[in-house]
Amino acid sequence: MKKYSVGQMAKALGVSTQTLRHYESLGLVKSSRNDDNQYRTYSLDDSRILFMINIYRSMGFSLPKIKEMLKEMTIAGVKESFSERIEEVEQEIKLLEQMRGELLEYRNSIQMAEEKIGRFWIENRNHEMVSVMKSGSGLSLENEKENQLVEYQKLAPLVRQGFIISKTIISHKNLSDYQYGVFMSKSCAEAILPENELSKHLIGVKGPLAKTIIQTKGELLSYRLFEPFFEWIEQQGYEIVSDLYGVVRYHSYYEVETTLFEFLVSVRLREISQNT
Repeated sequence: MKKYSVGQMAKALGVSTQTLRHYESLGLVKSSRNDDNQYRTYSLDDSRILFMINIYRSMGFSLPKIKEMLKEMTIAGVKESFSERIEEVEQEIKLLEQMRGELLEYRNSIQMAEEKIGRFWIENRNHEMVSVMKSGSGLSLENEKENQLVEYQKLAPLVRQGFIISKTIISHKNLSDYQYGVFMSKSCAEAILPENELSKHLIGVKGPLAKTIIQTKGELLSYRLFEPFFEWIEQQGYEIVSDLYGVVRYHSYYEVETTLFEFLVSVRLREISQNT
């Protein structure tokens, strides 16, 4: 019977010789020894097994599962394994579709932020988001087990870094203290968080909303950065009625640290507030 060397078999299958040795170590296939030089060789039957291993690997089956399918399962068991793999693939497709949406949202939000740097506008709608915050900046990694923010940061790219600056701090024109953390959209949070977690962190901001894009070049957040925005709100006849929420739309260290923030705050017409 025709025998093939390890190198010949590896070349035919498009894998490395180390891969073939790994398959042997798992018991997927067993080589024999050449009587003349004791080199390891594979038979035609071995090549069929290795070919099926390649096919199953290309379908995403694990090597332990492939060993079961080839050596321990009945036809019914193999069919069930394919059904299970199909379910896994369907879940992977959903995650990829979600990832595609996140990629599009990130790209579009960067473009929007770049186009609207320094601009102010009003949107007549409500806004809902889920936030996890801590006081001040930093992650407090020394208390990682107790810091919920650390766990939520791992949900990237579903989360965005952001800030909450309280209405009281704004009125005192001192932004030295703020909350740092992450935001995610309500729709994303509904897909990955239990209901009790969702309700605990859900923020609803009533419209109309005043918005702006602020660009920083390495400096800390300060009242000076927001002063033109606050003055514009007043000039439009509005007053601030909520905390100020900031979401990082773009961050880079290219040449100089640059961050584009989208800030939003709930406002109301001063005339309406005076009559209520």
